[in-house]
Amino acid sequence: MATQSKVSTAAKPGQQKGKHPHIGAMQREQDVASRSLAHYIPEKWRDPVAILFIFLSLLVFFRGVLDSTHVFSAGDNVAFDALRPFIASAQAEGYSMPQWIPNIFTGMPAFSALVVTGDRTYDLVHWIFTGVQDIIANISPNEDAMVHIWHYFIFGLGMYLLMRVTRNTSRIVALFAAFSAIFSTWIITYIMIGHNTKIYAVMAMPYIFMGIEKLRAQRMEWQSLVFWCAVLATSIHILLESIHMQMIFYIACAVLIYFLTSLVVEFTRKSEHPRSHHIGPLVRSGILTLL
Repeated sequence: MATQSKVSTAAKPGQQKGKHPHIGAMQREQDVASRSLAHYIPEKWRDPVAILFIFLSLLVFFRGVLDSTHVFSAGDNVAFDALRPFIASAQAEGYSMPQWIPNIFTGMPAFSALVVTGDRTYDLVHWIFTGVQDIIANISPNEDAMVHIWHYFIFGLGMYLLMRVTRNTSRIVALFAAFSAIFSTWIITYIMIGHNTKIYAVMAMPYIFMGIEKLRAQRMEWQSLVFWCAVLATSIHILLESIHMQMIFYIACAVLIYFLTSLVVEFTRKSEHPRSHHIGPLVRSGILTLL
């Protein structure tokens, strides 16, 4: 009488246990390729090298205007240069912040239209950010261009950190996200058409979403709560410093869409935990964002 032999269900060495072994094989190949590229870079220096690579890519892309003889001759830049004699003459007469400008539309309010804004000595965030920015700009022969390149770098750095901190992606994926954001066709042309304050506004966006995401953690120590609240508050403050109402409105709408979408996802999620377990941190993040 023949006996039925038992077949072992254990996977053979090198065999993928999942339903799609080719996916696992592709992931292993990508991980090996990623490790081989960074084989000669110590682990602790890989993130700084990636960040430096973002900055160097911007220097290469804008190399044509980094000397002292080339400028972006966009209409908005020329219009701003035409405004400087009026501001200089007003300051010479003792008006550090003129309330009326007669040179635009046969006359219009200057301060209330945000054409002219005064300095605020108590704005420590603005002074620290501008101080670091000026140090970088003074190194370049073309200070005006370097200021905007620095804003692009802060934007790319934010996208890199957003992917690394909130999604725990690989450095290659984070770099791809940073380059995709910076060199997006419309965004990279802001500096070329003179929409300089748009860059200033957009660079704050990844840090805003980074703070919102981190404040959604289930459990947070008070040190982490204070830190990410500070990151969120500073990012929103820099966004408002851009005084570009159009971009501020767009980013505010993006944040609102994010919260509405996340709320729908949490309500429809199937989980063994009660809904309050997931919705509570989302509500906490929303309240802190509004504050």
